[in-house]
Amino acid sequence: MIQLLRKFKISSDRSGFAQKSREFILSWLNIDAISEDYIFILEDQDTGEELVNLRDDDQITFSTGEFTGDYEYFNFTIVVSYIGTSVESDLLVIPEIFSLASVYPNPFNPSITATIELPEAANLDVRVYNILGKEVAVLANNRYEAGHHKINFNAQDLASGVYLLIANVPGKMKEVRKIMLVK
Repeated sequence: MIQLLRKFKISSDRSGFAQKSREFILSWLNIDAISEDYIFILEDQDTGEELVNLRDDDQITFSTGEFTGDYEYFNFTIVVSYIGTSVESDLLVIPEIFSLASVYPNPFNPSITATIELPEAANLDVRVYNILGKEVAVLANNRYEAGHHKINFNAQDLASGVYLLIANVPGKMKEVRKIMLVK
């Protein structure tokens, strides 16, 4: 949740007249609950300057100085960037069991997508082997957050034939799918 809090400060100048200045505090909560594959940068829309990485701080303060009757505007954008591998996560629904949910299209030419469900963060290893058992590709070999992960495999440089896609989470899941590349 992102919220904006506005504060006013009253002070008097040398002539004794009250001057009003404004302070705006933009804060955010629970950003750590989102996968670290994503970064969030608050950027000044007018200058393009990065104001803050939302993972580094939990708020930023804007001050307008003394109010002169003119309005000041703060134009900023929250830039969200995905910095992970070619694996995409669905952050909304956490699956109940470990599974290699789907591999499609099958047969394929030249690319195929495997959807893997992880109910908790885990080390995921996904590899492709030819029918003789020779490894032809490593698609994933890393720790992934809980969620639905889509892994793409492009077999453009491989010959037509039958291959085995093996998804492994040590001690939790090992599933094999036969996939067919048709050129």
